Amino acid sequence: MSMIDRKKNAGVTFLKEYSGPCPSCGYKLKNPKSNRCPECGSRLQVSLVAPFRLSPWHAMVVSMAISLGVILDRVALTAVGVSQSSSSPSSWKMFWFSVVPLVVLSFCLYVVWSQKKRINSVHRWKRISWYVAACIIPFVVAGAQLLGLLYLALQV
Repeated sequence: MSMIDRKKNAGVTFLKEYSGPCPSCGYKLKNPKSNRCPECGSRLQVSLVAPFRLSPWHAMVVSMAISLGVILDRVALTAVGVSQSSSSPSSWKMFWFSVVPLVVLSFCLYVVWSQKKRINSVHRWKRISWYVAACIIPFVVAGAQLLGLLYLALQV
């Protein structure tokens, strides 16, 4: 008996003894006679699926998304402040100070997105470095914005 035949027989055996809901419609199955749901007709297939694992790439994308949220908040608040003020040069400096990091971080998000395979296939110590960087990036972005805003405030 080949490996493929063994897998098919294992799936058929499992389905004959299965008692539970259909994954598609939720119909209560009890020892189905075929590999189709009698209620909705969906194909019943036995498969082994790996659980979700947070990869370094996932961590970087989440980190970039959080940082983009912080920057978008700053840009929106600054835009409201510029529109409500007399459009002084300092308010425009603050606006550009908020927009430039948004552009830079958007580019970084694109780079991380395009390097998914490479980031997930590096050695263990490099993956740990990616995780650490992913945890630090939002704090660095928020801290840099705070220091920049304090610098602009002290110039006025």
